[in-house]
Amino acid sequence: MERDSERHQVGGRIEVPDKRVSKEKRSEGVTLYSPRAMNKAIDEGFSKHGWGERRISYWVTSNAKLVRKTLFMDAAQQKAEIEGAGL
Repeated sequence: MERDSERHQVGGRIEVPDKRVSKEKRSEGVTLYSPRAMNKAIDEGFSKHGWGERRISYWVTSNAKLVRKTLFMDAAQQKAEIEGAGL
């Protein structure tokens, strides 16, 4: 629950500097935001709470048993194990 609270705090306080109001006929008056500026503002908001991006690389196979076996191996070990199984 605390994490949800932090997410809502960040989401409610994001100020995106690059925005403009549309002058197009179909969407006149609509506020438009720069996607890059919005992503940067979101990242900065989460980092203030100690949150950051984390990525994990892994190999996938249709063999569920092999997936469970290789799940906690590093990518090179996963690849060797999957290729060793002939997949």
